[in-house]
Amino acid sequence: MTSDQSVRAPEEDPSAPLSPLAQRLEQDIQRRGLAPGDSYLTAAEAGKRFDVSPATANRALQLLQRKGLLERRPRRGTTIARDYRPTSESGARCLLVFLPEGRRVQQASVVQELTDVLLDRFESATIQICPIPEHQSAAVVRQTIRAAGQGFTVLGAVAISCPPAAYRAIADAGVPLTVFGNLPAGQGDLVAVGADYAAAGELLGNHLIERGHETLALLQVTHLRPGDDQFLNGVVEALSAKGLPPNALRVLFVDPDARQIEARITELLAEENAPTGFVLNGLAITEQVVDTLHRMGVDREGAIEVVFYDHRHPKLEGIPLVHACSAMERRRIAEIGVEALWKQHRGESVEGGERRLPVVLREPRQQRRDEEDRA
Repeated sequence: MTSDQSVRAPEEDPSAPLSPLAQRLEQDIQRRGLAPGDSYLTAAEAGKRFDVSPATANRALQLLQRKGLLERRPRRGTTIARDYRPTSESGARCLLVFLPEGRRVQQASVVQELTDVLLDRFESATIQICPIPEHQSAAVVRQTIRAAGQGFTVLGAVAISCPPAAYRAIADAGVPLTVFGNLPAGQGDLVAVGADYAAAGELLGNHLIERGHETLALLQVTHLRPGDDQFLNGVVEALSAKGLPPNALRVLFVDPDARQIEARITELLAEENAPTGFVLNGLAITEQVVDTLHRMGVDREGAIEVVFYDHRHPKLEGIPLVHACSAMERRRIAEIGVEALWKQHRGESVEGGERRLPVVLREPRQQRRDEEDRA
């Protein structure tokens, strides 16, 4: 065999093992609706997001650069190529708004305001409202994202006080996400905007103690939400700071059922050292407790005082109870969360964790003064 006839080993195609990752990156670009000149992920960021080494991510980005989708320049980072044109399938763009099933009517005004802010920032997007159940939420989320992706480019998602499994399912799908509410343990890498529940609990506990209440009751619904533990810790902190013993606070778990709430309150008020102050997290359970106390003939203005926390919304203006609420207007809170989503969509680095928003204590007479000032 002459040298001209020698067998040479075939060169390895460097793109072959990278094709799946490169395809995922291209899909990610389309899903975000990125346009020419927009920033994209660095190799380190892509590696972290897609759970591969930076070297592997770098080679996949190089493949997309050779394909003409990306431009990579020293000190300027990675951007979408000037000649890039998304596929026709990705022309329609959407944002997904996840919220608990059965609470769509309750949160209609919240969703409407959030939708307005989303459309101000993502001008050409379509909003899809996606109710999800308490159980099997992760499976429903995955199915929803897959279905939306068949007809739209999914730019991102917001989730409002959903089950924790839903948040992780959205993030695992590679969809930019902002959570409105508090994050559960172990999900600190996600981006969330939520009230400072600990501060709210402490404000309400201090108010009751300063009013002379030495025994308090905290009724929690049985399906705990992220932030409920922080709220409880805030009340406990108020008691501790005033030198009251741990048994000065009774914590009861109840189903959101009027008969069970009445039974538990009856048990509480029959005790020798019965609580005289009720501190609650949420307007819905507060209204049930107040209705129960009225049915039982308990003098709320005298023997019993009820205080609560809820997100700031117009309905609170007509509630004649001391309460804690967000210090910011609801639209401003939406803007903070949507801006974090926009940055993720654009490929910018956004620090994970909760943006805890300040809360304030409001009394009915303060509300009247505020209304008079506005008038």
